[in-house]
This record gives sequence, structure tokens and C-alpha cells, in this order.
Amino acid sequence: MEYTTLVKSSLVVATTSILQESHRKGMWMFGKSLPETTLTNRVLEGFAACAAVITTKDECLKFMGFLPGLDYIEILDIHNFTTELDNYKLSDFKMIGINGHRRLVDFLTSQEVELKT
Repeated sequence: MEYTTLVKSSLVVATTSILQESHRKGMWMFGKSLPETTLTNRVLEGFAACAAVITTKDECLKFMGFLPGLDYIEILDIHNFTTELDNYKLSDFKMIGINGHRRLVDFLTSQEVELKT
């Protein structure tokens, strides 16, 4: 319950996908068995909470229609991404959070319609 409350009250959720190449090398067989189109829950939790999601580029996000810079902030360098955030204002984080949330709702709604037909 505490985690849910924390995420719901967050302006920003920053996470990298464990499936990025730099992380996959040390994951033994587990990392090798996952498809590259797997998306971690932390990313989806951020979108659901209307937080600005800061994450690495992901093929699932692209497939779902998420656009970097509009719906989420793309981390270009996972080892030094905080300097990439210098140009963002508080209002930018809020707008990206709203856009990402809308994109998630739109995607889920479109999937619901496809399932019903």
C-alpha cells in the first residue's frame, strides 16, 4: 500500500529497463530468455500515476504509440542522465505526465475495443 501511495503522489518516475543491452549482459539465462519487447511494470505504473516517466528507449513504447519528449523523457545515457534533465521545467514534467497517462489510456482503450470485436 505504501508503494502505491508513493507512486500515485510522484511527479516523476525514473527507471531503466532491465532489458537494455547494458543490463542484459549480467542477467545470466534469465536475461537471454526475455524478448526485447518486454516492458517493465515500473514504466507502466508511472504512466498510470500521471507521472512524467523517465526511461530508456523501448520497442514496446514505440509499438504502443508513446513518443519520446512528448509522452515520456528518453534517457540517452543511463550512466549520466541527470544532466539531460537540465532543460526541463516543472511545467514540462507535468505536461509529459499528462500526455503519457493519456497515451496509456488510449492504448488500453483501443485494446479493449479490439478484444470485444
